[in-house]
Amino acid sequence: MKGEVELANALKGIQELLAPQDPDPDPSFNLGPGPTTLVAGDMEAGFFGQATQAEIGRTMTQIMSDLGMTEGIAQFTDDGLLKFIHRGKIKFINRRTIRHGMSWDHIQARLVANGGNLYSGATMTFGGNSYKLRLMRG
Repeated sequence: MKGEVELANALKGIQELLAPQDPDPDPSFNLGPGPTTLVAGDMEAGFFGQATQAEIGRTMTQIMSDLGMTEGIAQFTDDGLLKFIHRGKIKFINRRTIRHGMSWDHIQARLVANGGNLYSGATMTFGGNSYKLRLMRG
């Protein structure tokens, strides 16, 4: 009996951790394009689903061209982007790579030319929203 109660309490604790704490975001917070309902997590660390390039307002090919990133071979440029929120910031992450065979030197040079670097990224505005374009790290 004691073991069953401990197991039930442990399961309840896990369910509370996994349950969204604030499923309804502050209406004044700009969630940007794409889905606006959390699929998993909460507004501190959550997942909204997939946004299309049409919803973003720019294709990956156009973004790469705008940045002058022409080295290498374009691939998977029609894929959608996964939409997350992390520490109060909306983040879009490509499902797959969008260029193959691009050197680090080329990436760095293009980000610097657009006001950023490998760590801070470059900022672009399109579709009424401002985006920080950068490499993932961690």
